[in-house]
Amino acid sequence: MKKKWLKTLCAMIAVCLVPQFLLGCQSGLPDSAVIDENYEWLDKSVTDSARLASWEEEIKLDLVAWNTNQMGGFKRYTSSNDIVSAEIKRVTGVSINTDKLIDNAGKTAAVRFGDLLTTGLPDIAFGSAWIDTDEVYDLTEYIDKYCPTIKARMPESVWTVRTINGGQRGKVYAVPFGLGNVSLTEVDQGADKTKSMMFEYNHDYYPYVLVREDILKDAYPSAKTQGEIQALFDSQGYFTEADLFDVPITSAEAFRTSFLPKIYGAIRNTKKPDGTYKYRINAERWVEPMLIGDGNDRDTWSFLGILLPFLMGATATYTNTMFTYWDAIDQVCKVMAAQDFYKAELKKWVEIIAEGRYASQYGLINANSLIQSELNRGYYAIAYPPNCMPAGNIATLGDDTVVNYRKVYMKIPQNERFEYFVNAVPGPSGVSIFKDSVRESDIPQILRWLDFQASELGDKLFAWGPETAGLFEEKEVDGKTVRQYKSEELVNQMVYSTASLGKDVQNYNLSNGAIESAQPVFPFFYCGGSKDHPKCIYDLSKLSSLVNVYFSSAAVNSDKQKVKLARSPGIDGW
Repeated sequence: MKKKWLKTLCAMIAVCLVPQFLLGCQSGLPDSAVIDENYEWLDKSVTDSARLASWEEEIKLDLVAWNTNQMGGFKRYTSSNDIVSAEIKRVTGVSINTDKLIDNAGKTAAVRFGDLLTTGLPDIAFGSAWIDTDEVYDLTEYIDKYCPTIKARMPESVWTVRTINGGQRGKVYAVPFGLGNVSLTEVDQGADKTKSMMFEYNHDYYPYVLVREDILKDAYPSAKTQGEIQALFDSQGYFTEADLFDVPITSAEAFRTSFLPKIYGAIRNTKKPDGTYKYRINAERWVEPMLIGDGNDRDTWSFLGILLPFLMGATATYTNTMFTYWDAIDQVCKVMAAQDFYKAELKKWVEIIAEGRYASQYGLINANSLIQSELNRGYYAIAYPPNCMPAGNIATLGDDTVVNYRKVYMKIPQNERFEYFVNAVPGPSGVSIFKDSVRESDIPQILRWLDFQASELGDKLFAWGPETAGLFEEKEVDGKTVRQYKSEELVNQMVYSTASLGKDVQNYNLSNGAIESAQPVFPFFYCGGSKDHPKCIYDLSKLSSLVNVYFSSAAVNSDKQKVKLARSPGIDGW
């Protein structure tokens, strides 16, 4: 596919045909820029990029870039006053030619790569897709010297990701950026957990089930409805443990012998004002307390694989399942389904299923399409993740009444056999540099460009612009000096309404922390999130849509320490 012999032949012919006066005109440029490795942004006393010196070297690079993500066809934005890219260019002498941006043109990255081999490779590629390491520079010997910020900030696991090391341990073929699948507080020790909820990857410590709120209220009058949860958040902007754990479920036994009977009792005993039973669906059926399985054409993963470990104190991590878990006592990976404690709990559930009072067998004998339809119509009081749930956590009843399924967190202590693992490994994107398009002598300047963007000054730049742009001022808020936008509309677009790029955000090329910026930038954290982002500074309590983020064990029990993925010393992990 690469047709290297053809490329070599074409290059030789091109050199022979180039007039000598054209070759001579290049002699005025130096072979490379002089790079001072003592980067100014390493100095913590510098608080804004505007205070950094301008790039004075003669060589300035305008790079052609290829976005390797997905299938392409990305919406192209225009930034009429791109203060971010202009500042990056001022400091580093490097820019991206936005008129020549390349995407995958509706193809996979691998197929698109084949096209570019014949039409001409760009200068750099960025994203998280496959790259041919034969065509890009091996950056292993450059990273420590020219990317000190990136080396210091990125977790060690990043360097073992295939799209960074090309599948070759110890090598670096792409410079990592845009760290995702991880909480900001896990990779930036300076981030405040109470302020960074918008950039936290949801790591619930305690598990939950979903319960029809009307049935829950009849079983537990003090339990809150979703509306009451929302009202409480609107009034105080946070939740306490007492708020979160308003239904007492502290063990698998309590779930089986107390919670289920109460739900069953509410279903069978609650009547409407006219004397008819509130939860009787028709002459043949009542609402069932809970469902075992979500269809005979599906497996029983949600129940056997996830819910049972949750009830047995495996915490809310999805790395302790019926298949494998790390045994904290024996310090070895085991199959949970083969353990006596799992079999003992399962036996009790077999008895409950056989009795048919508290747990329905319908999910074991009917197709998923029927079961999902019944979930969506509220036929089951208790649902549970990841698959045995009504769509959108709501049900539309027979009389067209819409009822919420709210999260009921279970304060089940962590069993001594289990560890509380993170639910994901940090996932970076990467920037690769093509050999055919970029002089090797220009690599240090490009790496310096990337290192600046990954710095804390870069974090501030993506969120606020340089102070010379005049978008913000510093004010005293709650006894602290913080940045505040001068424009209320910019506050709204950067903090409170970030599902799309606001007009001002687009024009300035700022990063709103939710979606990618209008023009390509390469921040440390996904979509420019950082502890200096306005979402970590402004009051978020007015964002009613955040109620489900804050009504979580991840928010309320943020003090619980997660364990990194436990693996043998011979396997790369974090």
